[in-house]
Amino acid sequence: MARTLEAGLSATALGLASLIVIADLPGRELLSTPSAARSALRRDPLDLEALRTEALAAASAGQTSRAARMLEFVAKRTRRDGPTDAWLLRDRLARGDLPGALACADALLRLDPAGKTRPMLFALLTTATDFVEARPALSERLSANPWWRQDFLQYLGRHGAPSAATSLFSDLAAGPQPARPSEYAPLINRLVADRDYDGAIAAWRQAAPRRSGGLLGLRDGDFTQGWDQTPFTWRPADGVGVRSETRDAIDGPVRRALRIDYDAFGAPTLPAQLLVLPPGRWRLDWRVRADAEADQRLYWRFRCADTGKVLAGATGDAAAFVEPGWRSRFLAFEIPAGDCRGQWLELIAVPGERRASVTALYTDFSVRSAP
Repeated sequence: MARTLEAGLSATALGLASLIVIADLPGRELLSTPSAARSALRRDPLDLEALRTEALAAASAGQTSRAARMLEFVAKRTRRDGPTDAWLLRDRLARGDLPGALACADALLRLDPAGKTRPMLFALLTTATDFVEARPALSERLSANPWWRQDFLQYLGRHGAPSAATSLFSDLAAGPQPARPSEYAPLINRLVADRDYDGAIAAWRQAAPRRSGGLLGLRDGDFTQGWDQTPFTWRPADGVGVRSETRDAIDGPVRRALRIDYDAFGAPTLPAQLLVLPPGRWRLDWRVRADAEADQRLYWRFRCADTGKVLAGATGDAAAFVEPGWRSRFLAFEIPAGDCRGQWLELIAVPGERRASVTALYTDFSVRSAP
């Protein structure tokens, strides 16, 4: 295992010791020469500055084992010493001591709030996620919530191998500190931007199993969960002339609803959600409570994420009156085979020539296969 990991991490780990000098991380002073260190050790065998100077000199002379013993001693008696931790990081990687190496990486990151060493250390940790045997130790370290955790997981989502990043997020989800939306969203949004919708929703389910619930179709149809910065939950409205909020329903058969207040004039971005449904016939059902103007200015549509082709779009056919003021609506649509692997369900605004007050409440969304 050690050689496999070292082969994968060596290119990234090279130069860590010199990096510490460049970054000017805190550390005990090096004595000017090894002879000065030996003189100091004769006066005080526990002089840590002298021990470290002597150890690094031994390492330069090829006496790796002796250097490791001395620097391990120094590390136990000093707190977060940059050059010591940098040398031990490489040594522990070479010996396959992943928990120990990660402890050094953690110490180096904590020593460097300005982030000078972060690109190299994050690249090192990202490479480590490619190795199955490294992920348990990395997951354990991240579960302790080090201050750099969010920055690293965002970096991993943007730059790491998607399959390895997904596995790490899955490990975190099974532990005491699952990834937060701000941590897993970059990975999901990257996969969606690459049009890997199947990979995106699979990664999302593993990173946020409590939120996804393993559902194939539409999620959070009753608006109880909120947006998690990914397209698989309801995106809030954005733009001039519109406001959206989820709120308790004051009457009728539902508990929560999405409320839209629109000025009937602007062209804002309205709530939407990305679905990944297989080809076939489908039916969307929902409930709405709205003023008369809303049917002219707001409507729901399905659109292929790959091509932009609109599959269906209308205010919806009336299914039945549920309660005074609430109406049940449905929309039938068909997903073609081929280039429609992801589908946007989105609320669309139809601007008018003058401003007007338009209010609508929506809830109880569901999608099911249609005959």
